[in-house]
Amino acid sequence: EHFARSMALAPTKAAKKRLAAAKRLEACAVADTRTVPSTEHASWLGLWRDLARQMVAKDAKMKLPLEPGADPAARLNLCRYRDEDHCKGDPPWLVGLTELDSESERRLLVVVQPTAEGRLRVSSPFETQRPDGGMRDLCGGFASLETGPWIHVSIEESCDSWDFACEDENDDVSMCEKDFFEDTELRDYLLVPTTLERRLAMTRSGHADDQDEDSPLQYDIALTLDEGEAKLSGPGCELVVPLP
Repeated sequence: EHFARSMALAPTKAAKKRLAAAKRLEACAVADTRTVPSTEHASWLGLWRDLARQMVAKDAKMKLPLEPGADPAARLNLCRYRDEDHCKGDPPWLVGLTELDSESERRLLVVVQPTAEGRLRVSSPFETQRPDGGMRDLCGGFASLETGPWIHVSIEESCDSWDFACEDENDDVSMCEKDFFEDTELRDYLLVPTTLERRLAMTRSGHADDQDEDSPLQYDIALTLDEGEAKLSGPGCELVVPLP
């Protein structure tokens, strides 16, 4: 608003540039560039309790596993998901607490990095839940972690669905063709490797035609990661976020 007023009163080149940048940032409203600090925990059991507290605070009826009796059990509970140990190999690890309700499968995920002092450095949490797309949808979720000059956490929640294509609106539905497609919501988080501070959080929407096996997901906003910056581009959205 300030830059728009400046443009109306005295349309300088500087005011024009700032107004254009403000409009691009508004178009990139899916991106949160605020720095979110990490925390530290003395033990895996302490981390388990903290995640459980956060989940119950959001939903008092949340059904969680029984609290582990010791640190090794807490580590196993947080690291193991779908019969796979996600704390194998070198850290950092993407771990989380999963509710017992297999239908919604809500999870609270964090990135964990052990410190030299034997404590756990922990990122801010990421929420995930199996999407509920309705009776015609097959929905699922997937979370992944990539390391490099930054830590990139991706959470994908998608639904395979179909719709009816009829030549006439009075046609019997059973005689109509089905059009299959996939709708996806992808959330990206970029963390500083040394501190696990969050520098970028963004949400993108994707769509693909499932009838064409070669049809890739087309996202409304493109995210390109270079060593020194993250670039967001899309309709009306151009944003560069410096990375450490």
